[in-house]
Amino acid sequence: MTIHVTWSPSVSDAFASEMVKLAPPELAKLSFRGSSNLTKFVLSPLTACPLLKEIDLALSPKLESVLIQSESVEKVILSRCGVKKLLLHCKNLTTLNIEGCTSIETIMIWSDELVSLDLTACTQLSTCKVHCPNLQDRKIPELRAKPVKIPDHPPINKMLAAEIEFNAEQQKQQEKSSSDYAQFEIPIVLRC
Repeated sequence: MTIHVTWSPSVSDAFASEMVKLAPPELAKLSFRGSSNLTKFVLSPLTACPLLKEIDLALSPKLESVLIQSESVEKVILSRCGVKKLLLHCKNLTTLNIEGCTSIETIMIWSDELVSLDLTACTQLSTCKVHCPNLQDRKIPELRAKPVKIPDHPPINKMLAAEIEFNAEQQKQQEKSSSDYAQFEIPIVLRC
C-alpha cells in the first residue's frame, strides 16, 4: 500500500503526524514530496508503520527536523529540503538521499545496512554521529565549529564568590555589633 500526498500546501506537521498514527499496518511507501508547509516529520516509535519501506519528503522547503525510528524503512529521500536536524534510527536503511540539503547542522544515523554516505554538500554540519558498521564509502566534511554564546550573566563561580564574600562581610558586621554591645554593659539596679 502507498500513500502519496504531493505538492500540497495543506500538508502540515499535524496532518503528517496523524497520517503516521492512522496509517494501516500494510503501508509500504509514504510520500509528502513538495509539501510547502511541512516543518517537521516524526515516525516513532519503532513499532509505527511496521512494513514501511520508503519515505519521500523531497522538495519540502520548510522541512527543518526529521526523526525516523523504524525497523523496516530502507529508503529515505530528503533531496532539496531545508533540513537542519536529521535523526535516523533505521536498522535496515540502505539508501539516504540528501542531495542539495545544504542546511543540515546535526545528523545522527544508526543503520546496520547503509554502505554509502555522502555529506559533502552539508556545509553547515556541526554535529555528526554515524553508527553504521557496514559503511564503506564515507564522505563527511570537516565539521563546522558551533558559535560560542557568551552568557548574559556573570559566570556561576563569580556569582558564588560574590555571595560568599557578601556573607562573610555580613558575619563580620554581626560579630562587630555583638562585641560593641558587650563593651557597654549597663548596670541594672533593682530596688525593693
